[in-house]
Amino acid sequence: MENQKLTERSSSSARRSLKRKLEEDLQDDRKVSPSLSSEDGHQDLEREVRTQVEILESSFSSSESDRASSKRAIHVLSEFAKNGN
Repeated sequence: MENQKLTERSSSSARRSLKRKLEEDLQDDRKVSPSLSSEDGHQDLEREVRTQVEILESSFSSSESDRASSKRAIHVLSEFAKNGN
């Protein structure tokens, strides 16, 4: 019984920590937005989108790290879409 409570606390703490890290990553992503003012900016954006799509294509397990990577990739792609990039 005590072991189960310890496991639940540990799991809850890990989830909060992961959530905090994801939120920090998302804030960093919002600060860094590629500029499309030049050909280099367009190529950088294309490369970044390709990278995010590859992450989504390779994240098939239900592990915590794969889910976190997928959420981050989805967020980055949706931010690009919202910004009209």
